[in-house]
Amino acid sequence: MEPIRAAGVLHSLEAGELTEHPGPHASIMAGLNCGNTSPLAGPYLQGGFSAAVAISDTHARNAMRLLAQSHVVSGESGAAGVDGLLASCVGDDAD
Repeated sequence: MEPIRAAGVLHSLEAGELTEHPGPHASIMAGLNCGNTSPLAGPYLQGGFSAAVAISDTHARNAMRLLAQSHVVSGESGAAGVDGLLASCVGDDAD
């Protein structure tokens, strides 16, 4: 799970090698807003992931609101996984 504007892991998986998503990385998901993949984790990700998801800031905000309805306090980066899970279950594409 990562921001669309900093989807380094997604682009690396698509390319089959480590790549960097060029900046600027202007996302509210500060903890996920780096645009590249760890060189140590990259080989494991290539062999172990069957899917990757990048979402918009709007989707992260909506996920935070959804969690808040259940009295769960989460920041944008934490809520991003919830949106990715929901999008994969209902087939909703990120904006």
